[in-house]
Amino acid sequence: ADFVDYYNYRRYHKAIGDVTPADVLYGRREQILQRRKEVRIQTINRRRNYNRGLRELVNAA
Repeated sequence: ADFVDYYNYRRYHKAIGDVTPADVLYGRREQILQRRKEVRIQTINRRRNYNRGLRELVNAA
């Protein structure tokens, strides 16, 4: 029973978008994937702004 719980509720599955089967069953897949996309975009923008700031410091020196 422990393995079934792990497999269905805690283990991410590559074939279904790295979500759990329970996420798919309960209709959370799209919401999870959308949130991941938003976080990825925010991370890229933060990194871009950070790197631009570093370039400005180097160019100013």
